[in-house]
Order: sequence, then C-alpha cells, then structure tokens
Amino acid sequence: KLEKEGFQSWSKKTDVHSGLASEFWNIILVRNNYEKTEYDTKGAEKFYISPKSDYIAYNKKIESGIQIKLFNLNSEQNEYNFDFPDWNFMDDSKRENIEWSPDQYFLSIPMEKDTENNFKEYAYFIIDVESKSSFSLNEFTNLKNISNVRWDPKEKGYVIFLSDNSLYRLNVKNNSDLSKISDNVSSFDLSKTDLYFVKIPNNLVYKMATNGQSDPQQITSSFPDESNPEI
Repeated sequence: KLEKEGFQSWSKKTDVHSGLASEFWNIILVRNNYEKTEYDTKGAEKFYISPKSDYIAYNKKIESGIQIKLFNLNSEQNEYNFDFPDWNFMDDSKRENIEWSPDQYFLSIPMEKDTENNFKEYAYFIIDVESKSSFSLNEFTNLKNISNVRWDPKEKGYVIFLSDNSLYRLNVKNNSDLSKISDNVSSFDLSKTDLYFVKIPNNLVYKMATNGQSDPQQITSSFPDESNPEI
C-alpha cells in the first residue's frame, strides 16, 4: 500500500511466490483536492481544448441558434464569437464533435437544423481562427451528405471527409483544391502518417498516404464483421 499526506492511497493484493518478484510500474497518486479556476464560460454546453492547450472552444445556445466561443487560456478571456443563426449542434446520436486541426488554426463544427418539411438538414462549418471567419463546408464544396470531417494530421488546412460513399480531401482555403480519393467507401480513419479506409461491397481495408497521392495498398483479405464495416 502506498500513502502520502494530501493524496489518495493506492493498494493492490498480490500473491507472493518463492523465487519470483512482482513489480508495479508508473503508479500515480492523485491529490485529494485540486486548485480550481473558474472561467467566464457561462452557458457552455460542451467544450473542446485545442491541441496546444491555448484555447477552449465551447458551444452555447443563443436566441437565434448556436454560438461557438473561443476562450483564450493564456489571457483567460473570451477572444472570438461565431454565431450560427437557425443552426444547432448535431445530435449526440451522430457521434460527431467539434474537431480542432492539429495546428489549432481551424475547427470543424457539425450542425443540424429543422427544415420547413420537418426534415433535418446537416452541415459542417469551418472556423478559420486566423481570419476570424467561418463558412459552410457543404456550400464551399457544393457536395451533399457530408460526414466524418477530419483534419489532415500532416498538412495545414486540409480536411478529409465522406460525401455519400465517396472519400475526399480538401484545402479549406481553396475550394478548387478538392480531390476525390476513392468511391465506394463506407468508413475511414487516420493515423499520424497514413489514411485507412474500407471499400464496399467486399469490406476490404486499404492504406495510403494522407495526401491521397499514393497508390492504395490493400492490407486485408477479409473483414471481421461484415455487418459493421467500420474502422
């Protein structure tokens, strides 16, 4: 058992055998109490810390729709406000969240709103922190049914996303710099260096560079669960 004043204790039961040693590594004791700082973020519903921990992006409801605010953790001030009239944050069932770009210059915001015919309209908005501007990704690309917007982990200002079952890569500063990576894609994921995606109907996984310029490499011969072809 490990104990220290001001910290919660840690203990573990273990068997002792002659000639054998047991080691327990990287044990961290947590404090009983931590210093708390209250920020001016009244009305925040969800928050997302930027990759370099300089900002908190959070959403709050306003009378006309939703507002995204950027709180500067260094100055402890709300620095930028972005209003989206008639829009709401995408429902939790969609499993989508605000996404910071790795360099924290951009954010993608998943939104939804009710139409006159009682249907849901879905869209993604891009916030450009440097220019203090925002725009609809759907209108910027003139593509429909956009989903799973993710930032390129290596190159500034590029997003990778699905439109229906087509996989695209886009420069958010230049809508003419839009390339289709592959058709018949059901899902994809990113590592720090590579892009992985599943192609239907055979549900095979392919790998290529995140810039979409290398030849796809098939890395599986079957998929474990064909009823759920997601990476």
